[in-house]
Amino acid sequence: MRVFLENRLKAHKARLRRYVAEDEEGGTTTIEFVLWLPIFILILSLVIDVCFVFLGQAVMYDVASDAARRVAIGRPVAETEAYAQDKATFLGATPTVAISDPPVNGAYTVTIKHQLDQIDVVGILGFVAGQEISAVVTQLKEGN
Repeated sequence: MRVFLENRLKAHKARLRRYVAEDEEGGTTTIEFVLWLPIFILILSLVIDVCFVFLGQAVMYDVASDAARRVAIGRPVAETEAYAQDKATFLGATPTVAISDPPVNGAYTVTIKHQLDQIDVVGILGFVAGQEISAVVTQLKEGN
């Protein structure tokens, strides 16, 4: 029995040596990985930044819609501007909020703007510095 186990152990060791010795590439996989990794990280960072820009745009639109509704039903414009500025603050960046007062053609227009470089999480979108995204919502005045 002991001889049998020793022979099996030798066979396993021989197979293991053959498996390890079959790696003829000598690290080329590692070099390929190192060459492609920065490109992959760049693309991933760009996707993350663009997703945060779209998220910021969606938040701004929801807040602008809510603010337009508030002012259309008769809430004070100054109070609504402060509300919108507080709710549309995204990643610590305070937006610019403007509400048309008096209403133009019986409709209030709420405009919220963010600078893109303020909501750039990773820093990949530095080439768009100075650009802004905005959300504009118009709602008819309700009641008299």
